[in-house]
Amino acid sequence: MLDLERASKAQHARFNKLMFGLACGLALIAHSPVATATAASRHSRCPIHSAMAAFASPGRLLSSLRRKSQPESLLPLTTRSTIAVPGPDVAVPSWNSLTPVTGETQTYDWATTKPATKLGVLLLNLGGPENQDDVEGFLYNLFADPDIIRLPKFVSGLQKPLASLLSKRRAPQSREAYESIGGGSPIVAYTTAQARALEMRLQELGFANSKCYVGMRYWYPFTEQALDEIKNDGVDALVILPLYPQFSISTSGSSLRVLQETFAAEPSVWGADRIAHTVVPAWYNRPGYVKQVARLVNNELAQYTAEEKAENGLHVLFSAHGVPDSYIAAGDP
Repeated sequence: MLDLERASKAQHARFNKLMFGLACGLALIAHSPVATATAASRHSRCPIHSAMAAFASPGRLLSSLRRKSQPESLLPLTTRSTIAVPGPDVAVPSWNSLTPVTGETQTYDWATTKPATKLGVLLLNLGGPENQDDVEGFLYNLFADPDIIRLPKFVSGLQKPLASLLSKRRAPQSREAYESIGGGSPIVAYTTAQARALEMRLQELGFANSKCYVGMRYWYPFTEQALDEIKNDGVDALVILPLYPQFSISTSGSSLRVLQETFAAEPSVWGADRIAHTVVPAWYNRPGYVKQVARLVNNELAQYTAEEKAENGLHVLFSAHGVPDSYIAAGDP
């Protein structure tokens, strides 16, 4: 039986190791020395839309993903990108391989042909309250998201009042939970450390003029703040990297929707002639990530003695946040 006390003491250490391992692994994802740019038809989707569409069942895209059509000015340099890892023995499929692509394919090696490119990597995450005073505001933003609580259209105007009610009722319980882990969520600190580690790795790979940005969905620093930084820094090539291994409408999809709406509203800032962008919507099956998770699990299993293993055996419990059946029926993977 799992030793809960020991697991609790090792929680932060394990999470730090996992985050560092992910930073190294994600750096390889973000490093795409060879990008495939396709001269596709004028009606091709932008990478953000394609990233979400590629994970939905054909013909059953969630309506929330089609709230805004993408004008031609938003078409990026790459309508299909190959996320490649250096090395002769690694073959990585395109992230939107389910999206039909037509036209002539051209190959660009940005590491050599565009040395002046200012590369940005936007890490997207959930966010969390850093202290007790932040809890209710964080919960309000969470419950006010229609990708988290989806109301019928005829009562959609009640989304914010309902969010206000729920956040006030849940705040005391949530404060107790956050108090048990030190008073607040460590997600901003962990993600910021991960961004800095990723920057270092990118520089080692030859992208000296690169910077990582952190955008949280429901608390500071918000995604909109990260976009302001990216704009002010003059980034002209952006890799959008949600830190959720699996894609879901309620996680990566919600953050990508914010970007999609922002890009559509400001084509003069985010259009293809201003900034090229690509999305890595899921990486749960990346060999490096799977190996890191397996290593962490094996390290924990190795702490048990032979007697403890023989007494009741060891069991590994994988826990994940579920989604409503309606999301699955609509195509959420």
